[in-house]
Amino acid sequence: MTGNHQHSHFEIIEEAHRENVLAILKSNILELGIPFLDHLSNWENAARNLLTKNTGHHKASDFFQLAGNKEESLSALKQGLSYWKQHPNASSPDDLEEIHKRLKNPSI
Repeated sequence: MTGNHQHSHFEIIEEAHRENVLAILKSNILELGIPFLDHLSNWENAARNLLTKNTGHHKASDFFQLAGNKEESLSALKQGLSYWKQHPNASSPDDLEEIHKRLKNPSI
């Protein structure tokens, strides 16, 4: 993704601005939106995105499992346990329960 996008306000209702607005919109979709969606359209990248936010460690583990990456799946669960111990109020108790369920799963 490029850092060369514009943050501007235009009135699309005014015919004089319409062409410029549509050009910027198209550029933002092609240069920012599609690469972002493409990045998240991969199980491992979606899992890593969750982990960078320190959330959904059990979901990240599932995504790694779907990608066939058992090592990263287990690592995501361990990271979730570590994060939970350091920040017990940052997640819901259900998250911890989901992590423990997956750790008991012999497929990991």
